[in-house]
Amino acid sequence: MSLMLTAGIAVTLLAQGSGTDLLAKHTAALQAAKSLKVTFTVANLPAAPQTYTMELSKPGFIRVETPTNIYLSDGEKYAEYDKSRNEYILGTGDARKLLDSVKSDELLVWAAFFYPDQFKGLRNATVGQKISMKGTPVTEVKIAGEHGETTVFMDTKEHVARGAEFKLAKNGVTATTLVIASDLKIGSEAFDAGVFALGTLPADAKKVEISAGDLTKWYYNLDEGLKVAKATNRMVFLDFNATWCGPCQMYKRNVFPTEEFKAMGKYFVFVDIDTDDQSGLARQYGVSGIPDLRFLKPDGTEVHKVVGYKGMALLDDMRTAMSKAGVK
Repeated sequence: MSLMLTAGIAVTLLAQGSGTDLLAKHTAALQAAKSLKVTFTVANLPAAPQTYTMELSKPGFIRVETPTNIYLSDGEKYAEYDKSRNEYILGTGDARKLLDSVKSDELLVWAAFFYPDQFKGLRNATVGQKISMKGTPVTEVKIAGEHGETTVFMDTKEHVARGAEFKLAKNGVTATTLVIASDLKIGSEAFDAGVFALGTLPADAKKVEISAGDLTKWYYNLDEGLKVAKATNRMVFLDFNATWCGPCQMYKRNVFPTEEFKAMGKYFVFVDIDTDDQSGLARQYGVSGIPDLRFLKPDGTEVHKVVGYKGMALLDDMRTAMSKAGVK
């Protein structure tokens, strides 16, 4: 479930109630600010919380550091840096473009700093309990969505969220993510632009470069495939298969080696997932029969699905997926 309107939480704006009023005050406070610095923890329950820091500055600067990544925009370009690989992908755009690319709920709690319409059009936003969060009195604002519920913890004195809880139901399982701010400072002056310079990444960091020869390469890790997809602005062709699956092997013998299929590498990053080796990922996607082929946008959003063997007609489905994703 996402706090962003584009995720489909909301359709029409109902009469302003106390829940929407609190969200409106949150948005107004962040829109009036020139800078914001937040230290917060993110816990994908029951896992232990991890510490994040986020710095935002007008007009479109952002720096986020997590235990595994650094996300950075200097207002014109953005970088997504992988600490373990010491690699980064580079894109064009400001903080909003970066947030759209990462598409991570925990980074969106305070996104109204850049998105004045973040909560516009809510189907409902109701007030819940009044609780204490790290010593700060907050009021729960619950937002119901098609696939789950978001609870925003609103500091009614400062009129800014102190965190949120995301509950997303998928394939019969509810995943809960808890975000809690330990320190939050709103500024009336913008931060120095040097904080957000791409040069603040490690000097020996490697930029992910994709050559023409890589267009037909197969990847065996979805996260890696998505990273390459973002770096090259391509979709992901996700093939759930197994060595014992006859129709899966028919794709590998009769379709994937053809020049027509390989030519689609201009538009797709090819990812091969053996369901025996990566059963958890298969369960996450609700795979019940193979071959199961998914078509994803660079941000991971699924737009199309094919189950079973279709031979070379699979190319028509690839073009259908491109059309659904707005790729020309």
